[in-house]
Amino acid sequence: MSFNLSLESYMIKPVQRLCKYGLIVNEYLRNMEKDHIDYQDIEGTSTVIDKLVHETNDQVEEYLMRERFNELKSTFPTFFGKIHSK
Repeated sequence: MSFNLSLESYMIKPVQRLCKYGLIVNEYLRNMEKDHIDYQDIEGTSTVIDKLVHETNDQVEEYLMRERFNELKSTFPTFFGKIHSK
C-alpha cells in the first residue's frame, strides 16, 4: 500500500467502494434463484446502490465542472468581469 497518495485519492476511495458494492450485489443477484426468499430484498438493495452511484457520479461531475469554471475565472479574470458587469 502506498501512502504517497494525494488527499483527493483518499477521498475518492468511498466513492469507488460504492461502485464495487454495486457490482458485487448485482453479481450476487444474477447468480441467485428468482424464487429465493431474499431475492426481492437484494434486488431492492441493487436498485438503491445503483441510484446512489448515479447521484454520486452526477455530484462529482458537477463539482469538477465548478472547479474547472473557477480555474477559468482565475485565468481570464477580465473576461469574466465583463460578463458579470452586464
